Amino acid sequence: MIEITEFLKAIDSFGYVNYYRGHADVNWKLIPSLARTQASSIDVWNCSQWADLEVEILRVFEKHGCSIIETPPRNQLEWLIHAQHHGLPTRLLDWSSNPLKALFFAVENPALDHLDGVVFGASVVTNFVMDKYVEIDQHNKIIGFHSSSLNKRVAAQEGCFTLTPIPDGWEKFMEVEESNRSVDYLGKYEIPKEHKPILRKQLKTLGITHQFLFPDLDGLAMSIKRDFGL
Repeated sequence: MIEITEFLKAIDSFGYVNYYRGHADVNWKLIPSLARTQASSIDVWNCSQWADLEVEILRVFEKHGCSIIETPPRNQLEWLIHAQHHGLPTRLLDWSSNPLKALFFAVENPALDHLDGVVFGASVVTNFVMDKYVEIDQHNKIIGFHSSSLNKRVAAQEGCFTLTPIPDGWEKFMEVEESNRSVDYLGKYEIPKEHKPILRKQLKTLGITHQFLFPDLDGLAMSIKRDFGL
């Protein structure tokens, strides 16, 4: 598994890094899904800024989700994590404490094999444990935290997160980068597009698949689709 070995050697050279994230496209930015939303396309009927939009999204999600979620979230941060993992745009950015699982997300989609990928390794400035951090609006910089396993997906992916502060109005969100001191260190390992298929195969040999990282019927279905080339 020379490609995996080379990857791990490169990651080891990063030094102390506790957050990893994989992108299928080397040009994608380290910004949360809410920041990728075009403000001009939002129904801003009762939203005059990003903060209003987040409040409305979570209000509706909590209203209809509280009867569906088995264990109700204890605070706003837990609601954000649930919203993130069910596809709503939030100011959270998913990371993993395991570099191989980050690598999976950089190479898993054959439809993007024409693009070079990248795995980022970051040393996050502030690292909260979620149980000890409740108020999400008390910081004005990007912070990182490890979640107590709210759901099986977070646990399987060894998930951790960065939380980006809400900018004023509809201004751009802050990116994760060294220049704004949101992280102490940010390294990256670029993955040539021609290496993606072999890395995907090697990760499968190691048991790192959709079925493993998404331990539910959706993950099983995606693994079957990948196996059959669908």
